[in-house]
Amino acid sequence: MNENSDSNGWGFNGNFWSSVQLPFKLEISTDGNYQYNGKTQVIQESFERFIWNASVTKKFLKSDNLRVSITGRDLLNQNVGFNRSASNGNINQSTYTTIQRYFMFSVSWDFSKMGGGEIKQN
Repeated sequence: MNENSDSNGWGFNGNFWSSVQLPFKLEISTDGNYQYNGKTQVIQESFERFIWNASVTKKFLKSDNLRVSITGRDLLNQNVGFNRSASNGNINQSTYTTIQRYFMFSVSWDFSKMGGGEIKQN
């Protein structure tokens, strides 16, 4: 690397999460992560990625302990297996194999809400 090269750059990383409870025991959730790394004199390419996930869940039974969900991960198909970071003059850039967009159906039972009655204190 050239000693006169400028590796100063800037980046941004932000997250969000939201969930809405709907009638009929439905819940819609979404979350996302945005990452931006600007180009520098050393690395001539900027990098931008927005990973967005969402799910729809239906709750069943009186205690809502049975849930059926459909979840979509990386809906915009931007998880390209790339990471870049810089600290104290060192730049680390990695590429790797990753699972991109996928959907998952799940059924879950929350055993911690089983109706065993109230605990009586003496």
